[in-house]
Amino acid sequence: MHTAPTLKDAILDLCTNQRRYVRGAVTYLVIQDDVAFWGYAVHYPGVQAVDQISDGAIAIGFNMMRELVGAAPEEVRTSRRTPSNVEPYRRFFGFVPRFDAEQHALVFPASLLDRPVRGANGELRRILEKSIAAYWAVEQPCVTDTVTRMLRARVIFPDVSLEEVASELSVRPRTLNRRLQAEGKSFRELVNQSRFEVARQLLAGTRMDITDIALALGYAELSGFSHAFQRWSGVAPSEWRSN
Repeated sequence: MHTAPTLKDAILDLCTNQRRYVRGAVTYLVIQDDVAFWGYAVHYPGVQAVDQISDGAIAIGFNMMRELVGAAPEEVRTSRRTPSNVEPYRRFFGFVPRFDAEQHALVFPASLLDRPVRGANGELRRILEKSIAAYWAVEQPCVTDTVTRMLRARVIFPDVSLEEVASELSVRPRTLNRRLQAEGKSFRELVNQSRFEVARQLLAGTRMDITDIALALGYAELSGFSHAFQRWSGVAPSEWRSN
């Protein structure tokens, strides 16, 4: 990351290479309406201490950003309930994060992505890229795992579609569907699995209103989300949260 020409290249270095050695979580960069979201999400079902893991990841990202380009995000979002004592967060970040949010993420103007990385070394980067390319001999994640990682980062943003995911993977939608079917999965099934995992994390870890959770997951109405959640879990979202 220190050798990347810009902040965007540095973040994408991490996002791209993380999947080589991490199977249960994803680092992502999403740009929406000139706002950048550099986030971290656990997608492996049933992981304990997601709040603490994600807090640590966001803190590391915050320090990375300051070290790489000398800038800090305008906002920190975290999918956890507001703690009784927010002073440790204020001391670390310089401000209080937005708790009970739909994602763990650093939020800043997308224009910052073009800021040069301080002390970047192009020659060293070319050497390291060759070394990293050779590392691809390590076992690659299957198509299902790859799409699951991508969906965990995207189900809280608008326009999650087969076409969008296929385009990012540089394949045709029909080809992606065929590869998923060969592994016994479908795109719709993986979308629903991702929504269910995110819904459970938000219901358990935040005080977000259930209607807001439904909207965050792309449901136009609470009833649609409630019916889907009951189909997945056997109980309504409110009952699952209270239990």
